[in-house]
Amino acid sequence: VSNNGLISFNEAFNSFTPNLFPLPTPHTIIAPFWTDLDNRVSGIVSYRESNDPQLLQRATQDINRYYHFLDFNATWVFVATWDKVPYFSSPETKNTFQAVLITNGNNSFVIMNYGYIDVTTRNVVVKTLYLIPQSILMCWSTKYRHIKKHNMVLM
Repeated sequence: VSNNGLISFNEAFNSFTPNLFPLPTPHTIIAPFWTDLDNRVSGIVSYRESNDPQLLQRATQDINRYYHFLDFNATWVFVATWDKVPYFSSPETKNTFQAVLITNGNNSFVIMNYGYIDVTTRNVVVKTLYLIPQSILMCWSTKYRHIKKHNMVLM
């Protein structure tokens, strides 16, 4: 989990300059909010794996709300949270967002939750690029400039 809004697999990928997908490198990443963030002064980047029954039940309900035909039952959840992390050289800014990876061993999902996102003129990329055989994945790619402030509830 990178402080720059990325989750990478197999090897670290800490680029603070967002690129459009597909990447020119073989990295496998999920980019909930890829931009130049800096948590050295303030903000917290955290992650956890869980098989806590209450969190699994919440994840199961979230997936079944949209994919009721799967009869999905989550068995594992990974939650990465960026809490009040400022943009680089802008310690007064705060960005809160989260990526929740959910699986039952057959099907896998990524849910991205966005709390308060500060206005920016920086480039930002939001994208998932993590393919699991025989899985369904919520996936999109967008490059933003001038992000507007908004609030949502996080898990």
